[in-house]
Amino acid sequence: MTTKPTPTSEDKTNEDLDTLLAGLKQDQLDKLATELNKSKPTRNRDKEQRDFKKKLNRKNMIAMLRERIYETNRKGPHHFEDFEDFKAYDVKIRFDAHEEAMIIYKENKDD
Repeated sequence: MTTKPTPTSEDKTNEDLDTLLAGLKQDQLDKLATELNKSKPTRNRDKEQRDFKKKLNRKNMIAMLRERIYETNRKGPHHFEDFEDFKAYDVKIRFDAHEEAMIIYKENKDD
């Protein structure tokens, strides 16, 4: 089974462009020419990098605070009757530590 390539229509002449340009006034043509001759501005990624560094710094600061709070409040599994109680307590402590770290970070940021 052979597939035939689909024919593409190509404009050999610029009739549409010529008719469009013929309808424009000289000042419109000048504006169009200056816009087309402008060089494309280079992409400046400084703001993106600065924003990324701020987000990364924020994430790292919150993570450090969270771990510090977690380490001070955690208990070992030997403090509980069974391991399921320990796991539930650990999840709760981790969540609470994250929430507290967010609050502390926001307070320190406002200062």
